[in-house]
Amino acid sequence: MNNNLNHWHAEQMVRYEMREVDRAAAQAHLLREAGLSGESWLARAGKALGNLLNARRKGLQGQRSIEPKAYPRKKLA
Repeated sequence: MNNNLNHWHAEQMVRYEMREVDRAAAQAHLLREAGLSGESWLARAGKALGNLLNARRKGLQGQRSIEPKAYPRKKLA
């Protein structure tokens, strides 16, 4: 009897979790249809700015030398 009760409880828990997943999927679908689930324009602009700065940094890395350049010293008069 105890084994049947545990099996029934496990089945009920699986059924409950599946209902929760279905409910969450339906809500996500409704939010996506309403246009409320996507990223905001500010988040997209921030990512674009980050990508731009990253690309410029990578472009400038090739121009840097590893050793500092030695310049001739000027004599003070």
